[in-house]
Amino acid sequence: MPKLQKIDLSNNAITKVYERAFAFPKHDASGLVVDLSNNAITSIEAGMLEGVRVCSFDLRNNYLISLPEAVYRPIIDFTAASAVFWTKNNPFDCDSRFCWIATNQTVSETFNTVLCDNLGNRTVEAITPDCLIPSNITTPRYSRSLGHPLRPVSFRKSQVSTAVRNLRRPSLWRP
Repeated sequence: MPKLQKIDLSNNAITKVYERAFAFPKHDASGLVVDLSNNAITSIEAGMLEGVRVCSFDLRNNYLISLPEAVYRPIIDFTAASAVFWTKNNPFDCDSRFCWIATNQTVSETFNTVLCDNLGNRTVEAITPDCLIPSNITTPRYSRSLGHPLRPVSFRKSQVSTAVRNLRRPSLWRP
C-alpha cells in the first residue's frame, strides 16, 4: 500500500478538528504533512493525530486562541520534537496557559511563529514571566473551617516573577 504523505484541507470552512481525525491505523503515515491553513478553526481536540508521526502541521490563518498542552504535548513527545507547527496569523491570547511553551526551548522551537495578539504580536518566546502571571488571582477573606478572618498575605510582583523565572532553571528545583 502506498505511503500517505500529505493531507491538504486548506482553504475550507473547517471550524473544529476532532479526536482521531488523522489517525490511520492501517497506513504508514510517518512523516505526514497536514495542511489546515486558511480555515476557521477555533478548537482542536486531544488525540487528533494519535499514533501518527506528523512532520509538518500547518495551522496558519485560523482562529485559534490557545495551544493546549493536552493537545500538542503528546504529538511533540511522540515525534521526538521533530514536528513543526505553523501557527502564524491566529489571534493567540497568551497567558499562563502558554507557560508550557514559553519555558521549554525544545517545545517553543516546535511552534513556528506563535505571535501573541494580546501582547502586541510579540512571540511566545519573548514573553516574560511577568506577562504569564494571571491577573485575576483572588485571595480568600476568611477560613470556612475555622470561621474567622484570614490574615492577608501579599506578594510583590518581583517575588512572583522570580519564582516563575526559576521554573526555567531545573538546577534550582528542590525534591
